[in-house]
Amino acid sequence: MLVELVKNVLSDPQPPQTYHPQTVCQVVANLLTIPLLPYRLPLKSLGSFSASMPFSDLNVISPHLVTPIVESLDESSRIHLLSNLVSFVPPRYPSLSKEAVSAYLQLLTALLNSLPILGDVGHRFAWHVRGHP
Repeated sequence: MLVELVKNVLSDPQPPQTYHPQTVCQVVANLLTIPLLPYRLPLKSLGSFSASMPFSDLNVISPHLVTPIVESLDESSRIHLLSNLVSFVPPRYPSLSKEAVSAYLQLLTALLNSLPILGDVGHRFAWHVRGHP
């Protein structure tokens, strides 16, 4: 059902289509943050779902929109977004423009830079376990 809904919402009968930046941002921030998304979809639907995603239009997310997208997500959502992006986008590399690949890499970079480094997590955990807020 999710796959059909996404395909219907993102379909445009008159190619070539270019999505509005807000549409792509919403797909990235709301749909691609679903935990373990590739495992929640029926195997038969994965290809059509991935093909219906606006990955070729990632370039409409200008660099100044990347930071607000990433900052709007909690740490868990950032991890799920990163995981889903690296699951769904690589098979689409050949069809992506240089601009879309650049935007994809900027998004991945922003996501990776926003995650805590392991030492910080361990320190925060140890601090919390000792009874400090």
